[in-house]
Amino acid sequence: GEGAELPEGWPSALAPPSGADIVSAITSNGTLSVTATLDRPVRDVYEALKAQLDDAGYELSNDSYTKSDSGDVAGLSATGDDFDVSVTVTPGDGSGSLVTMSLTEPAG
Repeated sequence: GEGAELPEGWPSALAPPSGADIVSAITSNGTLSVTATLDRPVRDVYEALKAQLDDAGYELSNDSYTKSDSGDVAGLSATGDDFDVSVTVTPGDGSGSLVTMSLTEPAG
């Protein structure tokens, strides 16, 4: 809800993009998850997150972007030393975007 913050242990290198308004933050069974809104188009948010993952040393294992009349949708998956990352970017209100990022500690 309003005033939500990143879960404890969330790496600063993977903080949501500038201007993100965190609407939920959850920690459960080794997974940290946040949902945030941004007042930017899906494509812009997707490109920013893709660059951010690369800059943080994560290796992309899935990279998809679908453009449609009902709204663009993007997904990213990446693996790093500390976390496996899953990101979805969907249309939000108006011209904005809704981003969900989940970080899971790698098995073993």
